[in-house]
Amino acid sequence: MKKIVSLVLALLMMTSVLFSAPISANTASLDNAVNETRTNANEESGFMAFIHALFYSKLTFDTDGGSDVPPQYAFKLFGKFKTPANPKKEGYTFAGWEPSLPTRAPLFGNVTVKAKWEAKTYQVKWVVDGKTYSSAEVEYGAKITRPADPKKEGYSFVGWSPDVAEKMPA
Repeated sequence: MKKIVSLVLALLMMTSVLFSAPISANTASLDNAVNETRTNANEESGFMAFIHALFYSKLTFDTDGGSDVPPQYAFKLFGKFKTPANPKKEGYTFAGWEPSLPTRAPLFGNVTVKAKWEAKTYQVKWVVDGKTYSSAEVEYGAKITRPADPKKEGYSFVGWSPDVAEKMPA
């Protein structure tokens, strides 16, 4: 078994060197080398696409409208994926990946994970004459419901300042 693994590793490194950009001296590990060579290989380039599909697993991130997270590649037999920086999305807090991030590359196939998001909640205060008239917690994107118009002897209520948005902004 050790001879087979050694042979596969030798073939992997040969194909990386022969058919892709060279692995730089600052490459810290095999997984970094895999990501570097796979990133430099054209996905549509016949033989290299075949070699990479044969030896590498791809981890794709669906951020569901959040900031971009580039895919990762790891050697199928013992490669590891790294935990990326959390994506960002206006009005939401990142709540993890579904399914959870694999730590090791699968032997067969690729993996796609999707970002889970929780809407942020904001405190809305309605202030009249310097005092809180009403307050509510409203999730990002939810409809803002105005309280009943305040009453004050000798005055007519004309509206809220600043104008109230229909939906809760970030």
